[in-house]
Amino acid sequence: MDQARASDGRPAPPAPAGPATWTSVARNSALECLLAFALLLTVITIVRWTVGPSPVSAAIPYPHT
Repeated sequence: MDQARASDGRPAPPAPAGPATWTSVARNSALECLLAFALLLTVITIVRWTVGPSPVSAAIPYPHT
C-alpha cells in the first residue's frame, strides 16, 4: 500500500506517536505559558502605545509610598 501511495505522488501517512510522558507535557505546558505571557504582554504594550491609558486606569489613584 505504501508503494501505491509513493507512485501516486502523495506522501506516506505519519508514523503513530507514542504515549506522552509527564516530562514532555510539563515542558510543552511551560513553553505554552511563556508564549502566552509574551503574546499578552506584546498586545498590551501595542494597545497602550497606540490608544493610551484607559479612563478607568486614569481614575485609579496610584499609591505613593
